[in-house]
Amino acid sequence: MKGTIGMKRDGTVGVKPPPSPEVPRKERILGVLKVFAERWPAIFADRERSKPLQIGVTAQIEAALKGEVPRKLVHETVRWWASGDAYLAALAQPGAMRHTLDGIPVEAVSEEHRADASKRFAEKASRR
Repeated sequence: MKGTIGMKRDGTVGVKPPPSPEVPRKERILGVLKVFAERWPAIFADRERSKPLQIGVTAQIEAALKGEVPRKLVHETVRWWASGDAYLAALAQPGAMRHTLDGIPVEAVSEEHRADASKRFAEKASRR
């Protein structure tokens, strides 16, 4: 067994197992996306056909998951989703609408958010 040999609290010698390797970030996010896609397929089933999300959707996801996924990981996953090329392109479209988790359009994307998405999309494209 690999690990670290050390003294236990009771005075005996033991082997502490090596720390388990951390799951890579993208792998964690993709795992959470599977959960999201099962719950909300109209939004998360296909990243290439992203729809702009309703403002406040992260809090709605947290509430629906009731701690099933750590809060930090929910936020990290939504940020990753919303930074994708397809999402930014959808957000930047004239007349774009924001959607509920069920895929229902509920409000127009503001001009400020549309312009910001266009800028971010162009910046990402220029880095390739």
